[in-house]
Amino acid sequence: METTTIAQRLENEMYDQCEKIKELVIGYNPSYYKNMIRENGGLNAAFKLLTAEKLSEGFITLIERGHYQLTLEYLILTDNEFQTLFDGQILKNAERKLRGLI
Repeated sequence: METTTIAQRLENEMYDQCEKIKELVIGYNPSYYKNMIRENGGLNAAFKLLTAEKLSEGFITLIERGHYQLTLEYLILTDNEFQTLFDGQILKNAERKLRGLI
């Protein structure tokens, strides 16, 4: 599959993830995440979040509420095609974030 097609699928999955979060995590609306996707595109938003120095508030909220499976990191790490969009260091950092907090 072409990179652009994979990137579009990632963006679609990220938007779907926003809806799942609103449904499953009572009282939390991932508006910052959704706006970031809309303004930057899914792939660029993912790069920004995955390479950020500090953990996002959304990531922390999902972990604290027991919904690690709704994090961007989990989405990327559980899909082989999505992993092709990122270098090994970004994937290692994503894995480290999840292992350290769940």
